[in-house]
Amino acid sequence: MRKTLRVIGYICLSLFSVDFIISVIDWLARWDWMEAFVGTHPRIGAFLRTPFSSMTMAVFGFVALWAERHLKAPNLIARYANFRAIPDLHTTTMRVFFDTQNQVPGWDKVRIDWDWFVEVQFANASETPCTIDGLKVEISLGTWKDKQIFRSEYVEDLDDFDIDMSLDRQGNGHGQRYVGERYRSIPSLMGEIRNKPLLQEIGYRGWLHFKVHQVNQREMDSGKIRIDLWLIDAMQRKHELRFTKKDERNWDKNFYIGPAAKTLR
Repeated sequence: MRKTLRVIGYICLSLFSVDFIISVIDWLARWDWMEAFVGTHPRIGAFLRTPFSSMTMAVFGFVALWAERHLKAPNLIARYANFRAIPDLHTTTMRVFFDTQNQVPGWDKVRIDWDWFVEVQFANASETPCTIDGLKVEISLGTWKDKQIFRSEYVEDLDDFDIDMSLDRQGNGHGQRYVGERYRSIPSLMGEIRNKPLLQEIGYRGWLHFKVHQVNQREMDSGKIRIDLWLIDAMQRKHELRFTKKDERNWDKNFYIGPAAKTLR
């Protein structure tokens, strides 16, 4: 399919003149009916002799080459598998914690820094392998008319955090039974896939950590904050990860992510 589109693209771009095509066919004395057809349909013949016919051929050529390139590119199918957000303990003061606990007037408008943890699951759905060597994130609030973008960056320090299976997503005890160790390490997605060829239909799953700056609790609870995430391959092509509310319904809420014991010493 890709070779066919490539041939069509090159033919359409090289043969800009329909008159040239007709003359070649007539010279070969094979398709005399085409010249007769153009002669019996003056409107079609008039169109073929205008620059618009050449422009049409050029457009078809570029479209075919674009389609060939698009089919050749890798196709990553990805989704968000889970999410956690906790205040950054290194920059948030104890007064903010006490005001939040006591719900002092204005507590939900204080801007603080956050640690965001996003679990991603994806696979390469194409025959073309690719290698991921970076990512891009944009965290925003509002629509395109009044869009507010928060400063954020990707951080590779998942070893400083762990998963507590005895708490819920808010850090409260859920009282439910769990299998295995209570404290577990957080598997890093980039640590698993960076500089590794991603082959077809092989699934990958892991966590990403972002520092998000100056967001208040009211904005966090509004449900309108949007996270746009792209994986960047070795050819600097961006592969967007899409988030839907329907996926969020299936998230496991019976665990908490917090600083590991070694980071609190």
